[in-house]
Amino acid sequence: MKEEIKIEGRPYRVSEIGSLSLSDLKTVRDSETASKAIAFIKEFFGGSQAISVKTSGSTSAPKTFFIPKAAMLKSAELTGRALGWGDLSGLNALLCLSPDKIGGMMCIVRAYLFGFNLIIGRVSSHPFSDIKEDVHYTSVVPYQLYSELEYGKSTALSSLRWVLVGGGAVSRELEALCPLLKNACVYHTFGMTETGSTIALRRISPKREESFSPLQGVSLSTDDRGCLVVSAPYLPSSPLITNDIVSIEKDGSFRWIGRYDNIINTGGVKIHAEKLEEKISGILGEKCAVTAIKDIGLGEKIVLVLESKVRNSDEIKAKLRGRLNRYEIPKEVLVGFSIPEAANGKIDRKALKAAVAEGN
Repeated sequence: MKEEIKIEGRPYRVSEIGSLSLSDLKTVRDSETASKAIAFIKEFFGGSQAISVKTSGSTSAPKTFFIPKAAMLKSAELTGRALGWGDLSGLNALLCLSPDKIGGMMCIVRAYLFGFNLIIGRVSSHPFSDIKEDVHYTSVVPYQLYSELEYGKSTALSSLRWVLVGGGAVSRELEALCPLLKNACVYHTFGMTETGSTIALRRISPKREESFSPLQGVSLSTDDRGCLVVSAPYLPSSPLITNDIVSIEKDGSFRWIGRYDNIINTGGVKIHAEKLEEKISGILGEKCAVTAIKDIGLGEKIVLVLESKVRNSDEIKAKLRGRLNRYEIPKEVLVGFSIPEAANGKIDRKALKAAVAEGN
């Protein structure tokens, strides 16, 4: 392991990390995030062999996993190798994900492993708003990147070279904004807490890719449900069976279709909520969410939820006819509806389903 980590412009020897405190930092932008970052750094360089990490709870009840530190380092190494990283001393990495979740933890580990100076920012929708330094690498969730590209004005964005976007689906609207980062390579990451973060990457900009390419040493297959099975020698649990439905291409890359637990069975036809949302969002040009409620005839009927109040439901249904197959057309459309989100920016599907069911 490397002998030092650089934080806010100051190098700290790994052997001295145990005494690191908030007052030692040159700059503190947000005391809660900085305190969590210090706590993780101390734990990572402490005597234990594994880190306890909680899942986000966006797809099931939150669980606690113990991820070996060696697996986190290997994941960081393979991600960096895929990005062409070497010794990046002199460059800055911005931490703007919570350091007590796997995404934030891995941002810190990557910064340490490749020699970045770690800037500890804010966990907010505009993480670049008070950053004066050049930032060369950061990891974000989709809503953070969208907010910065659509509304942000920070000059630090122009210095970005690598942006890793994870924690949720990336909309077509966000992908269309990514070329605004003219000097950056923007990648959509695929991974989960159980895999110790990223296991595959998909380039968004420049030269958009359709499929995720697995990192070196990661083997992929599917089970009888069509769900992804991940194998790699460094994973805490291998093979790992997921609930992510995918299509594996001949070259070994894969396309993500949706979550097995988000399938809507309407009239005996299985509809993937995430893919239908992508289609409808492209047609209407705005964010949407799809869920289902019980129906006597169909079993489940599709409900489309929009935050906009501009359109009426009949107008929307008319626009979707001819663009969607008859099973995909929503039976109900709710407008002016606040789409609930989890802390990581993903749609909170349990809350959405409950709210829609209550409204009916």
